[in-house]
Amino acid sequence: MSRTLATSEVPETKRRLLDAATGLMMQQGFTATTVDEICEEAKLTKGSFFHYFKSKEEIGEGALDHYFDRQKSMFGQADFNKLPDPLERLNGLLDFIAERVVGTDKVQGCLMGNLTQELALTHPKIRASCNEKFTMLAGMIEGMLREAKTQHRAKTDFDPKSVATLFISLMQGSMLLAKVRQDRSVLKENLGHFRSYVDALFTDPKRR
Repeated sequence: MSRTLATSEVPETKRRLLDAATGLMMQQGFTATTVDEICEEAKLTKGSFFHYFKSKEEIGEGALDHYFDRQKSMFGQADFNKLPDPLERLNGLLDFIAERVVGTDKVQGCLMGNLTQELALTHPKIRASCNEKFTMLAGMIEGMLREAKTQHRAKTDFDPKSVATLFISLMQGSMLLAKVRQDRSVLKENLGHFRSYVDALFTDPKRR
């Protein structure tokens, strides 16, 4: 498992390179992004680049960690984490995601999803990094659902891990459609479907 540093621990020069690589790879993909473009965007020399990274693939792995750490920090600081009820916490997460996507000017998708589609068959290290991060995201949802099963009466003995995997699939598929259509409504609508599905798993989400 890769070890990532908090943003505050990353040297300024390296952070600028990672910010530049992340932005460019979100906009135009990994293959179309060059080391020269990353240096130009970061306003740094190639010497600075190769001081921290041996190759474009290495900064691609670093950009994934950088992107994921920023997302994790943002989600970790959100108010829904304070909700004691796991179902309310999960609904708060869904609302938070919907609000973030609706508030953006352009649908760019998710860096892990974008690079998975582009590089899964050609760059095993990046594929492994994406898989690790998707697994961690699914684990967060799985944890909420397992907690909900202990607090609420379920209609059926569902598998929290399987439902969490469904959520990741729904999110990535929805972002793909939202990106190609440049229409955020598909993601918001599908998040609503997932909310209804989870609620339907329980006899009464408001009562233990």
